[in-house]
Amino acid sequence: MQGNLSEIPLPELLGVLSSKNGILHLDALPLIGRMDLHVFKGNLCACVVAEQIIRREEGVLEKLIAVTIMSKGHFEFEQSPSERLQYRCKLPAQGLALEVVSRSDEILSRIESFPDAAQVFRSTGNPRMAEYPDPLLNFFVEESAEMFRYGSSAEKLAEYLQISVEQVRHHIASLLEAGAIAPLSRDALWSRLDKALDAKSITAIRVRKADGTIGKPSPQPTDEPPRKPGTQLIGSSEQKIIPKLTRQPVNKPFPETKSPVGP
Repeated sequence: MQGNLSEIPLPELLGVLSSKNGILHLDALPLIGRMDLHVFKGNLCACVVAEQIIRREEGVLEKLIAVTIMSKGHFEFEQSPSERLQYRCKLPAQGLALEVVSRSDEILSRIESFPDAAQVFRSTGNPRMAEYPDPLLNFFVEESAEMFRYGSSAEKLAEYLQISVEQVRHHIASLLEAGAIAPLSRDALWSRLDKALDAKSITAIRVRKADGTIGKPSPQPTDEPPRKPGTQLIGSSEQKIIPKLTRQPVNKPFPETKSPVGP
């Protein structure tokens, strides 16, 4: 069995596979790439993303919601013996499909009220923020706390967490309502950057380029005046620059040599 996720949504596939044993291969998923779902006796027993097993149930549910919302990619089901399957969780496929549909519909129905995906937000102070009744929101807070500490947008968080931008915007809206994060304006971002560049620190600032590579460390601040080639600074920085003295070779007479004795 194989096909396109735009034609057969993931929750429908989970319902069909609840009576089968095998692996559902999902390919060409936006932000995720490849994901394998191991199904055994009506339960989802493992979720593997890029050969990494998602061990927490909240993480598995977030991935399934992301695939459902984005609705892009291909699937292929492979019947496999139980010996080939991974067993890291036990989630009833039918109940899981219903929850994925419910949460996906809730997110898409409120999408117009969510903050802009490019808006930057920052934690209001408490790194752990707070405990929330929704386990998925708590999981999101735990996974994104470090990003919110310095400031991040929904687009960056979606790429980092490998879930849909709509899910991140939904969580950000909940955190804004609780006062756990606050928007960070562009002017504030430039102000923080200017302060970092002006500060005297032994730690060099590395800049990430547009292609993802990290550039050379920026030069550290110094109070010394620029030096010209072939000069040296004597004493304090208030004294003038003088030419650098070089040691000249001393002329010495050639050593005396004895003339060879003739026959």
